[in-house]
Amino acid sequence: MPTLTENVRVFDQSFYQAMSEIVGGYFQEDPDTNWIHQKVIIPTDAPEYKKPLFGFSTGVTGETKLGDASISMETSKDHKVYNLNYVRANIKYDVNDMMIEGKYLVQRKAQELATWYDQVKQAVFKGVRTGLPNATGTRTMYDSTGKGQGTVLNVGIIEQATLVENLNGGDSLLDAAGDVYKALTKMLRTIPSKYRDGRKVKLGMDDLFAFNARNALFRGATNQDSELDLFFKEWGLKLDGDPIISDKLFLNQVAGDTKTEADTIGTHSRLFVAISDPEIVEQAYSRVGMVGERRDDLIQSVIQNWAARLSGCVHRPEAVLYSEQITWA
Repeated sequence: MPTLTENVRVFDQSFYQAMSEIVGGYFQEDPDTNWIHQKVIIPTDAPEYKKPLFGFSTGVTGETKLGDASISMETSKDHKVYNLNYVRANIKYDVNDMMIEGKYLVQRKAQELATWYDQVKQAVFKGVRTGLPNATGTRTMYDSTGKGQGTVLNVGIIEQATLVENLNGGDSLLDAAGDVYKALTKMLRTIPSKYRDGRKVKLGMDDLFAFNARNALFRGATNQDSELDLFFKEWGLKLDGDPIISDKLFLNQVAGDTKTEADTIGTHSRLFVAISDPEIVEQAYSRVGMVGERRDDLIQSVIQNWAARLSGCVHRPEAVLYSEQITWA
C-alpha cells in the first residue's frame, strides 16, 4: 500500500499492482464489452488502426482430370483505417488522502478508475469526444445518463452500424400484439445468413425495451410467455448469451451523422445486434493503463495519468445493426 514515510511522494509496488489489477478486471470481465474482440495495436500510442478486409476467394473448379496449371485462386482485398483517440483521466492523491485513507486508498480510488473505464466503454460504442467543462472546469465526455458532451473525435460502433427501419413491417411504433416479436426477428434476419452461419449474434437493448416488451399487450390473453422471452426461447441457439441491457450504450441521446434521431430516456427505445467475430467488429487499443505520474512536493500531492487510446471498429456493417428509434403505445 502507499508508503507514508514521504507522505504521497512514494507508492510501494503493491499499490501500483492493485490499481493495475482493478483496471485489468474491468477490460477482461465486463460482460457488456468482453464479447467484442480486443485488438492491441503496436506500437504503443499508434494513431491509427489499419484493418485488412478480405473478400470471397475465386478459382476453385470441378474437372474430370487436371486442367490448366496457369489458373490460380484470387482473393479480393480492401482495408479500413480507424483513428485512435485518447480517453484520459487524472487521478489525484494528496497528503490528506494518504493520512486519512491509508491502506484503504486503493478502494476509494477504484471508484474513480471505474468512472474512467465507464467512459472508455461508452466511447467504444458511441465515440471519443472532447467533453465539456462543468461548473468546476472538469471535463466529462458522457454525463451520468450517457449523453455525449463536446466535439466528436472519432465515431463508435453505433454510428458505423447499419440502420434498420420499419421494425413491425410498416413503422417502428410497437403498439400491437406481435410487434415486439416482429421487431426482434427483423433485427436478426436483416443480418445476411452468410455472416450468421456458424456464428453467434449478440443482442443489446435499452432498459425501457426490456420492461415494455414484457407488458400484458405482448403476452397474449392467457398471460403466457412474453414475446421477448419467447424469442430467446426459440432462437437461443443463434444468440450469444443473455442480452445486454443498457441505456448508456444503446440510446442515441445526441443526433449523429447517420443516426439522426435523438432519444429520450424513458420514452424511446433501440435494438442492437452484432456478430461476435473479430472480422465483423472489434475494439482497438494502442494504449491502456497508467501513462505516468507527476509529483508536486510543495503541496505533497501526486497526479496519475490514466489513458486508453482506442476506437470502436465495425469492419462489416451488414452484420452490425442498430434500429431506428422505437416508440411505444
